[in-house]
Amino acid sequence: MSFAECCFFTSDPDAPLLHPLLLSRPLATGGSNQLVTTGSRVAMKLEFLFRQHFVVCFLFVCRGTDDSPLEKTVLVGESVSIPCPLSTPGGSVQWLQDGTPIVLDLSATRRRQWNISPDGTAALTISEVRRTDAGRWECRELGADGSVRKVARVLDLIVGSSPSDPYLELEGRRLVHQATVTVREPQKLSLHCIVSGAIPPVRRIHWSI
Repeated sequence: MSFAECCFFTSDPDAPLLHPLLLSRPLATGGSNQLVTTGSRVAMKLEFLFRQHFVVCFLFVCRGTDDSPLEKTVLVGESVSIPCPLSTPGGSVQWLQDGTPIVLDLSATRRRQWNISPDGTAALTISEVRRTDAGRWECRELGADGSVRKVARVLDLIVGSSPSDPYLELEGRRLVHQATVTVREPQKLSLHCIVSGAIPPVRRIHWSI
């Protein structure tokens, strides 16, 4: 989304307000424009004359600052690679899970391994994923003195699991496999299909007769 903010630099108290739609009109001869960076936004600075008044307008275009992490679901026992979008040539990267720095895996299996390529691109690889690996993963760019330069929210990792075998319930009682239920017209029958243990939860169930 973009929007306009216009300001007049004039001593004339009767100077007309400049409507943002005027930005779509050709600028007057002699107008100039330049890019101006303002924090997380980039603005096009427009300078021109409007009815003998010197006008400076800023057309702001928001940069891609949405640092919301991606979401990924993997099953227990699978592997996942988590890239760090920070480029850290000459520096180092620290990984965090739910805000807590993780320590280097020195075990024989080395389930969690990370590396930094010569160009400074970092990645964390987790083998044989466990439930304890779930959470929000972040990476930090560290300076030579250990100070934090940048933080990137990378991934919300969901460790999924397959659901248990479904079964039917009738009035709170579990029915055995291939059970027979006898009802008479116009009696109503209410059966519940129970599926548990699934991460993420099961959202659709197909019935068949």
